[in-house]
Amino acid sequence: MAKVEDTIQDSVLDYVISKYEKELDSSVSEYPYFDIYGSLMKEQPQMFWKDVLLWFSFERKLPNGKTPLEEFADAKITDEKERAMLYNLKNMVHGEFEVVVVNGNVVSLKSENGEIYDTLFYDDGNFYTKGMYLKTRLYKFGEFYRFGGISVAAIRTEDFVKMQADMLMNSWQEHEIGRFEDIIIRPFTNLQVVLNKYPFQWVDGIYSNLGLSGDRLKDKKVKSIVSVLTSEKVSQIIRALPSDSKEALKIIIKDGGLTKWPNIKNFSHDDSFFWNETKPKSVIGILRLNALIIVGKCWFGSKKYKIAAIPSDIVEYAKHALEDESSLNNLNKDT
Repeated sequence: MAKVEDTIQDSVLDYVISKYEKELDSSVSEYPYFDIYGSLMKEQPQMFWKDVLLWFSFERKLPNGKTPLEEFADAKITDEKERAMLYNLKNMVHGEFEVVVVNGNVVSLKSENGEIYDTLFYDDGNFYTKGMYLKTRLYKFGEFYRFGGISVAAIRTEDFVKMQADMLMNSWQEHEIGRFEDIIIRPFTNLQVVLNKYPFQWVDGIYSNLGLSGDRLKDKKVKSIVSVLTSEKVSQIIRALPSDSKEALKIIIKDGGLTKWPNIKNFSHDDSFFWNETKPKSVIGILRLNALIIVGKCWFGSKKYKIAAIPSDIVEYAKHALEDESSLNNLNKDT
């Protein structure tokens, strides 16, 4: 529904981060909700980064008189329809709104003058309840409005306070996942190198999922994981995978053990940051939880792309395991 709009918006935000990172950091105190969340923002800045980024990109004026959004549109967008869509983002609607309809992840908000704003919300819309009042900022993007930052409840409820906490935690998780998926991967990168860079939540999750125990330190756990994955036990792990995860693994192997993200992004891949508490259940997440693939960035010529790769020291094990399974399946068909 909103894939095109989201792609354009992501391009704007990437542009702002790459060009105005210092200005973004120094302008946090100008953020509209700083008077409410200022102390928490200082303690946990990563939890607010996306809300501040949206505000800075769409509303903060640069010395040249333009917002970063307008600058991006003028410099990077040639399509008139896309440029008009971007320029429309600066027209923020500020005020207090009543929740009148909750339909999945679309929330209908009524302004004080009776205008209705159908607003797309990326988490569970059931966090909002009919009759709740919000003080927030909205911007029109494509078919729906979007929230332009953290929504402040005009009437506080336990559910809404919980929703705000969940929103902040989800934002933090998204940021941390992106940070650890920004590691540089090369065709010769082995499993241990990547695991050493992983957060303990991921290492502990992999370690537990593989049925390992007894090691207390991260480096010991990493060595135990590598020992399992660089052995014939890989065949058992791969045989136990769901069929979709096997298909994704085959695509990566077909590309030589390293493939650009667009080649597998249609497989589900959204999981929690806390692998040690909530096991990934998506198609790609299951592969990662078994340490069969790693996700990061790789240079192709002068450009860096997001990729998924099988660590260099287990590519052959994985390849043979899939070949053996295929041969066994063919044998069963013949008999």
